[in-house]
Amino acid sequence: MSRKEKITSEFKTIAQWFGPFGEQAMRESSFLIDKLIERF
Repeated sequence: MSRKEKITSEFKTIAQWFGPFGEQAMRESSFLIDKLIERF
């Protein structure tokens, strides 16, 4: 298994662990990053 495949596999495992909260967390973190960018 290549390094890229290992990383991809780990991300899939983490995404399953987060379940439905993963999508919400992405929206919230993107919102916070956007607000930080606007501030500076």
